[in-house]
Amino acid sequence: MINIVKSCPLFQELYHDELEDILQECVVVHFEPGANIIKEGEEGKDFFVVLSGRATVSKNIKGREVKIATLTKGDVFGERVILNDNIRATTISAMTGCDFLVVDHETILNLYQKNPKTFSILVMNMVRLLDKRLSHSKAALRAIHERLNRTNWLKVS
Repeated sequence: MINIVKSCPLFQELYHDELEDILQECVVVHFEPGANIIKEGEEGKDFFVVLSGRATVSKNIKGREVKIATLTKGDVFGERVILNDNIRATTISAMTGCDFLVVDHETILNLYQKNPKTFSILVMNMVRLLDKRLSHSKAALRAIHERLNRTNWLKVS
């Protein structure tokens, strides 16, 4: 399990013993296909690392569930709780049987108090992860905009 977590962008640059300290406070949970792990709009205090299986990320847009991504081994979701943002922005559902490492908000707060250096690395990694996701979103929006312009559906100068 530690190798999967170590490969996760959120935990890069952490030493083995720092990861072990975090993992001691975590639990592993299993979800069957079709189960909702988190639901958009609900409050949550945990973030998750996919240990096995595949999950789908979806967003409610005008009353319709729209799939926006697929998560696989090593992917992280719900990490915004590190920044005290505890309202879920998306719904995550198991596509297959999935195992997840669950890291709760208290573990992160304790890490902040016990080991500020490790906490700061975790926060920097989260900033990088969010920046990468934002860049992907901008590229996707640009592609949609270009497609709409080509079809003359929306002309923007």
